[in-house]
Amino acid sequence: MSRTRFILLGLMSAVALSAVMATSALAAAPEWWVEGSVIKVAEKIAPKGNLLTPIIIKSSKVTIECTEDTVKNGFIGPGNKNSMESLVMGGCKIPTLPSCVIPTVESNPLVFPLIRLEEKGKIKLNFTPETGKLLAKITVKGECAAKGSYELTVGEKAGMQCEYPGVETEKKEHELNFSEGAGSELLLNGEKAILTGIVHFGLASGKLWSAK
Repeated sequence: MSRTRFILLGLMSAVALSAVMATSALAAAPEWWVEGSVIKVAEKIAPKGNLLTPIIIKSSKVTIECTEDTVKNGFIGPGNKNSMESLVMGGCKIPTLPSCVIPTVESNPLVFPLIRLEEKGKIKLNFTPETGKLLAKITVKGECAAKGSYELTVGEKAGMQCEYPGVETEKKEHELNFSEGAGSELLLNGEKAILTGIVHFGLASGKLWSAK
């Protein structure tokens, strides 16, 4: 084998190895970073979120709108181990039925792993119940046509998903964008449901954090 051919083969092998390593890095599960280093101990999430747009849960039969969003005992941790006791939604109503009354909604315990999308390595979150498929029960009271109990459940392949724009950059607060195209798979009393809303959350410690 000529020296030139040997060098060319070596360069080709190096390029191929770099491509494999880059693909593996994108496919690997993301990890949290806090103050410039990979997370070493669990960090508590600040309970009160900054809700930029209402949380809206919509099915073919009912639309529920909530204006308060609180995390109860939520933590992010090493190894992408993230959980919360409950996601609490308040100020809920049915806009078209003002006589309806909806008490505060508390979800079941949730886990929310970071997921890396193949497209450009973007990151999102997937909220699912710690066990089973029931995310939350919503009770509608009062003299109104929608009175009754509603079960918000997750699907077979996904739960309540949100886009996580700019999470790779360390900030005190990050945006969770629950858009219609984020990939959620939700059911409200067995019917397809859509959940939307934008909220900012930070760490209770006030530290800078990111995910990559």
